[in-house]
Amino acid sequence: MAATMFDSSIEKKIVDFVKHSPLGVTSTELAKSLGINRITLSKYLDIIRERSLIDFRQLGMAKLWYIPVHLSQEEFLKKLSLSFLHQLGKGSREDALRETGREVGSYINSLYASFHGVEKLKGRQFEEMLRDAGEKIGGKLIVTELNEGRYAVCVERCPIEFASEDITDMKEMGRQIFLEIVAINFSGGTVEVSEEAGKIVYHLQAATYEGTKKK
Repeated sequence: MAATMFDSSIEKKIVDFVKHSPLGVTSTELAKSLGINRITLSKYLDIIRERSLIDFRQLGMAKLWYIPVHLSQEEFLKKLSLSFLHQLGKGSREDALRETGREVGSYINSLYASFHGVEKLKGRQFEEMLRDAGEKIGGKLIVTELNEGRYAVCVERCPIEFASEDITDMKEMGRQIFLEIVAINFSGGTVEVSEEAGKIVYHLQAATYEGTKKK
């Protein structure tokens, strides 16, 4: 599409409509709701996606368009390191790990809660946050729901690295981040950490569970 043919008002309509559809919207729904020719819409969607304003995930044969959560590895590590150094200057290393975990966990959770337009994440929203956030910050998390309100999160690739060869700090920082996320979404709970087959695994247990069952 030539630059002279690009209408910024159409772009705004598309982005605004997608913003009000936190779970995503198909191209067909967009075209019908906004009264835009599907071929024209497709060209606009490609351009807007190139600018990182929207993204899509494949849903069968259709594309489900949504506003991506803006979280990067650089941003995450900067926030984590600055918070940790600040907290370390106020107390013990143990306190610094705990407070930094709470701050970072709350920050990550707020991004996804805002994305979905809810106060608490439930069911698939909760699982998708863990997977998506893990990938965006440079890690890889395998999330398994063991039963209602109980999850196992295996760290296939960890984005947190400490100068120490001992991984104790890394494990505890992760535990505190998960603990804060569990506390926000499930009104409290516990997080235990173990090593299984050479990988760190966090076991999340909600105190109360109000999530929706998978279909």
